[in-house]
Formats: sequence, structure tokens, C-alpha cells
Amino acid sequence: QMTRKKTESIRSESVQEILGKVPNVFILWGNTVVFVMVLGILVFSYFIRYPVKLETKLEFLPISKSEKVYATIKGILNQWSLQNGQVVEKEAFLGRIIWEDGTSLELKSPMAGKFYASGAFGDDDLVHENDLLCSILPLEIQGQKAFIKMSSNLKSKVVVGQEVEIMVKGNDQEDKVFSGYVDNISSESNDMYLARILPVKGTNFFGIENSWEIFGHEQNATIIVDKPRVLEYFFFSTLDAF
Repeated sequence: QMTRKKTESIRSESVQEILGKVPNVFILWGNTVVFVMVLGILVFSYFIRYPVKLETKLEFLPISKSEKVYATIKGILNQWSLQNGQVVEKEAFLGRIIWEDGTSLELKSPMAGKFYASGAFGDDDLVHENDLLCSILPLEIQGQKAFIKMSSNLKSKVVVGQEVEIMVKGNDQEDKVFSGYVDNISSESNDMYLARILPVKGTNFFGIENSWEIFGHEQNATIIVDKPRVLEYFFFSTLDAF
């Protein structure tokens, strides 16, 4: 009897009216619209590229025939006060190294040019034999190069031969973008690495007339190391997460 009542209820006019009603257009086309939207997002993410950026320290230097000054003895660096980019004459006094017994060894410039300290030592620091103290660069610039510092976890994202874009803030606080490629990667102390970046052949990072004002100054920079498709980036990022 219960089954009969249910059957009669299903066959009632009100139920048949609802079942026979044509679905709303949004319901009727909903699946198609959702499919088209998802397809559009996939197509869009295939053509749009996502820049992979590294935040690091960068320094521009000239490409020139230079002379390097090394410590020939162990001692304390003294009177080491020249500024990067300062012009020196051949045999000019650069500083001295003081031995334990109080005697000293004068450091002189091997050529006329511009002084650039290695950045590893300052006045009154202890230096050892064969430590690089500074470089003397010629007055005429033959080209430009950039160095970026990387920790070991960033090094995996940079390889020799890789094309990169360098973004730095100019004096007007506007982003300046330079294109180049990774020429060399070398190891530094304390789990740090140094990557040398050269500009695209036949070009410079910036005008030669402004070079000496920019060389030797470490600054914050953003390095764009890759531009994968958005679809690829999120796909591989999801795989890495698992």
C-alpha cells in the first residue's frame, strides 16, 4: 500500500509538470560555459610567461686589462683608505702591511689607473699571504660586466650560458633593465657563490660616459633567471610541493 501511494505521488500532475519543465538556460548551458572558461584559462596560461626572480646583491665592473695586488706576507693592513674608482699613478702608495715585529711592507700600484679594493679587507684587518687586496684598472674601459652574489639554494636556479635580465633602481628610482648571460660561476667563502654576467655581445649594460660613476658600488638587484609559461610553472611547482 505504501508503494502504491509513492507511485501515485510520482505520477501526480504537479510532479509531472516539474519533470516536464524545460531547464533554465543557465542550467542548460552551465557545463558548456564552465568548460569554455577552463579551456580559456589553460590557453591563456600557455601563452603568458611567468618571470622567475631572484633578489640579490649586484656590482658592475669594467672589462679591462688590470693588475692585481696581493698580500706577500701575513700582517695587519694599514692606511688602507683609498676609494673605489680613485685614480692612482704607477708606484703610488696604496697602504702597508705591518708585521708582528712592527716592521712594515709598503704596497704600491703596479700601473697607472683606477683603484678598486677587493672588498674583503679594510683598514686594520689581518691579511694572509696571497690574499687579493685590490685591482688597478686602466682609465679606458673596454667593456662591462656584472657580478651577483648567491647562496647555495639560489645557485641551483642559475647555470653558465643562461640568459638573464637584471633589474636595478636608477638615480630617478625607476627600474632599469639590462640583458645579459651568465659567463661564469665561482665559489666564495661561507657557502656563497659569485656569478659573472656579461652583456649581450656588441652591447653594454649602460653608457660608457656613466660607467665610472656606477662601477664598484654594490646594490640591490632583481635577477630574472627564467620566464616559463604560467601553465608549466604552476605544474612543476605543484610537483615540487609533493
